[in-house]
Amino acid sequence: MNPQKLSPAAEAIRLRIKEMIPELSRQTVESHAKLLKAEKSGNNTYGGDLLAKQISLLSGELPIPDPENWGWRLLYFAVPTTVGNTRKRGFLIPLSEKTLPTQEEATQEGFYMEITTDPQVNSQTAAIIFVPR
Repeated sequence: MNPQKLSPAAEAIRLRIKEMIPELSRQTVESHAKLLKAEKSGNNTYGGDLLAKQISLLSGELPIPDPENWGWRLLYFAVPTTVGNTRKRGFLIPLSEKTLPTQEEATQEGFYMEITTDPQVNSQTAAIIFVPR
């Protein structure tokens, strides 16, 4: 992983997205993202039209080649999790501090990283993951 700082425009979008996730929001937001899947572990997958619009804007700020041929997932991790990345290619955008179990500050909020493995994530965190379709 080679962390890169998000542009100011991308960071503003990332912060709007973060506020749409109930587990991360610091205030009552009427336009929460739609809960698509709740696992027994407490891990959640979010989506919905409002979230998709913001993530589309965010993808335009990232160096994703041919973005219309990439999909995304927004995941909240209640427990430590290994995120499957079968294509061994993608981008990860943390929505929480200490999303990844590393000491590097650049792998946290405000950065994105290209991933080529199955990343390990900490509990009580969230991330957006872009992968090729």
